[in-house]
This record gives sequence, structure tokens and C-alpha cells, in this order.
Amino acid sequence: MTAPALVISLDTELAWGAQGLESTLGLSSDGTNERKKVDSLLKLFSEYDARVTWAIVGHLFFEGCNGDHPELEGNNYPPNWWTSDPGTDVDRDPLRYAPDLVDKILSAPNRHEIGSHTFSHSLWGHGPINATTIKAELALTNKVANRSGISIESITFPQNRIGNIRNMTDIAPFIYRGTSVETEMRNSKRYGRLKKFLRYLKREPAPIVEPQKEYEDIWNLPASMNWAYSNHPIGNSVSDLTEPNIRVTRAKKALDKISQSGGILHIWAHPYDFGKNRLADLSQVLEYAEMKRIPVIPMQDAVQKAKTVN
Repeated sequence: MTAPALVISLDTELAWGAQGLESTLGLSSDGTNERKKVDSLLKLFSEYDARVTWAIVGHLFFEGCNGDHPELEGNNYPPNWWTSDPGTDVDRDPLRYAPDLVDKILSAPNRHEIGSHTFSHSLWGHGPINATTIKAELALTNKVANRSGISIESITFPQNRIGNIRNMTDIAPFIYRGTSVETEMRNSKRYGRLKKFLRYLKREPAPIVEPQKEYEDIWNLPASMNWAYSNHPIGNSVSDLTEPNIRVTRAKKALDKISQSGGILHIWAHPYDFGKNRLADLSQVLEYAEMKRIPVIPMQDAVQKAKTVN
């Protein structure tokens, strides 16, 4: 087992998260609410000296653009994929451009990791996206990130749909957030959804994970739990209305196990998931980790520690 650690990865996407969906994700029209939530998270992480992974959609790095991205021309996107790129700037479309958020994260007193959530929230693990498109997107993401002195090491897949790993070996090294064992149980076992929900209601500890080496220089750091409970409205309501809170209890039980035998609790979410209740819940978990002397570290650090053990 690796040394005890709490890892938090945040899929930072704004309106790009709605690509290909008939949804606005309930975002504010001008991005004000979403930026306030990032500010609140940064403040909370600073209070507990917590360092996390912000996996950012590459297009958000831009101050503005004309809507043309020649590096991606000819690649295999769904029809009309780029019609939602406004070709404007952060002042006119603050949900499509967010260099201010990148700057805030970089200037935080505790050194966070900035990873990739693809360039355009394209479904790298699903649908028509092929290896050539993935490589082009990652190359462009690295290009825009490098302007801010950022080197991308960690990747999170949109909608947490994992795939095409075998076709990504020539763009290694990288780390990706893999699927939670509870999600695999839900998807693959008979009555899987019911079994997962019962684990949740019984407040069983969230899964403890270990970094896993796959192929050469590709590492999988699986998720333990989604802080928004898989975006399921019933699950959210149950957790928000119960006391003690289910998600907090499951996380604390996992931290208890980690403090005794090692391993990682890997929580993931979107910054826009954190309303008042979920932020307060996360604060409880960070406080508990601090009491247990379990560090909060980004994905890249967790894998680096695993490499030294192996």
C-alpha cells in the first residue's frame, strides 16, 4: 500500500461541459456563480494546506479566439461540434473562456496541479473520437498551457467515460483518473445500481484506491467517490437531507481505514457542484484528514509516491 493520502480532482469545464448535450448544466449566464465557487474552493484549500488537481478544458485558457483552431481541422468530431465556439473573448462569453480562473489557481498559496479535461470536452473514451483527434487535442492543450508555464501530467475524461487508453501510449507519460469500482459494479453486475445505492445508504466506506501502472508510462489513479453522488438527484437529496451526511460519513470511514493501512481516497467533482452544503461537507472531510494527519495531494504527487514505492 502507498502512504495515506486524500486526492481531490476537479473537472473544470464551465459551458464546455454541455457540449453535445441538450442542457445548460444550470450555469449562470455570465459565469459569476461558477467563479465564486472556485474562489470558495481555493479559500477552503488554502485553510487546510490542501493541494488538488484542477483538470481544465483547454479552450478555457484562451483570453479570446476567432473560433478557428487549425491544429484540430480534419479530425473526427461529432457533427456541428464547433458551432458552440463563439469566436469571441472572455468579456463577451465568460463561460467559454476563463484565463482568470487559471491565473487564480496558479497564484494560490498552496501549489495546485493543473491537468487536462481535454481541449473541448470531447468524449475521448466514447463515440466517434479517435486516437488522432485525442493526440491533436492534447497537443493543443499542452501548447496553450505551456504559455502559462504549465506542463500537463494528469487527464480526466469527460463524463468520466474512460476509453482509448491503448491508443494513447505514444503520447505518454500521463496519469488518468480511472473508473470507481462502485461505478464498475453498477454497470456490470446484475442489480448493480441497487447494490451501489445500498452501499451508499449503509454508509459503507468509500473505496480505497492505489495507483496502477498500465502500459509504459501510463498510470491509472481510480476514483473513489463522486462528491455529487453521480449527479443523481435522488442520491443528492438523500445525502443532503440526512444527518450525519452520507457522503461525509463514507469519506471519514475511508480516511479511518487509510490512516491504519495506507492507500488513497480519491474524491472527484466539478467546481460548480459546490453549493453551500457540499462545500461545508468537504470542509468537514478536510478537517478530519488534517486531524488524522493525512495529506491532501494532487494526482501527480500520488503517482510519484507510488513510483518510489515500486
